[in-house]
Amino acid sequence: MNFRNDKQRRAMFANMFSSKRKLYHGTSDVFKTFIERDGLLPETEVPNPPSWDSSLKRDTSSISLTDEPSTAIVYGTLKSDAVGVPNKDIVVYEVDVPEEVLDPEAHMVSHYRFPVKTAEESLDTWHVASTKEFPLPPKREYELPADVRKDPDVSEFKTFFFDHADPGLEEIGYLDEKKKLTKKIDKKYNFSFKNRRAGSWYPGDFNPPDEFPDIIRTTVHDIMQSGQFKDATGEIYYDRLDEKHTTIMNGMVNQKLQEIWKPEWGVKPSGRYIKPDVEDAMEDLM
Repeated sequence: MNFRNDKQRRAMFANMFSSKRKLYHGTSDVFKTFIERDGLLPETEVPNPPSWDSSLKRDTSSISLTDEPSTAIVYGTLKSDAVGVPNKDIVVYEVDVPEEVLDPEAHMVSHYRFPVKTAEESLDTWHVASTKEFPLPPKREYELPADVRKDPDVSEFKTFFFDHADPGLEEIGYLDEKKKLTKKIDKKYNFSFKNRRAGSWYPGDFNPPDEFPDIIRTTVHDIMQSGQFKDATGEIYYDRLDEKHTTIMNGMVNQKLQEIWKPEWGVKPSGRYIKPDVEDAMEDLM
């Protein structure tokens, strides 16, 4: 990650030890170059036009985030439409955000003028919040095919979430309906090994077994215990936000896989394809 100044670098490292929350940001892949270079920045600092209905107001000097991947998919769909390239792919970025910098007041529905009261309400009821923490380094990215924006479940979810986002609608069953739609979308676009295998993430000549995640998890565990990620006192240290750490871990896992690879698994993919499996394993173990 390249930082534009020392203030940004210090801000990120100062918050590495804060209580963090895993959140998601959806956008069009036309912004990938900017994001990969600068991290996630507010709309006021990048050529990002507003991406959703006028009924949902938010502070454009902050970054809009959600704790539901399904909501991030809709964000990305609307963003692709907003930039005038509706057939472009959708990208969902997973990030770790310090709890104390979440800004629930950045979102409100103009029709009801009902502002969110707390960050917990914002994320647990609306499933949306903002942060003014810049830059926000992506932890992981998920690319979704362009036809996701045409998915009827995504369209229906948009209607319930973006057009009727007032928590007061819980009385007429809004949140229950939204929960059902969320599960339907997550089931289709689940960011999991099973979904990656069923989709088009891995090369066609790779035939991973069902227990592949367990194989990766065991490999990662063995590496963590080997001394590569231990300090002088024998304590394990590993920072999932440190690109050097993640690169070293991914490289070591792929090296170990080469040693234990079985013919029935097909051709071993390169490290970029295995990286999500390594990150999933690290999340399970840490």
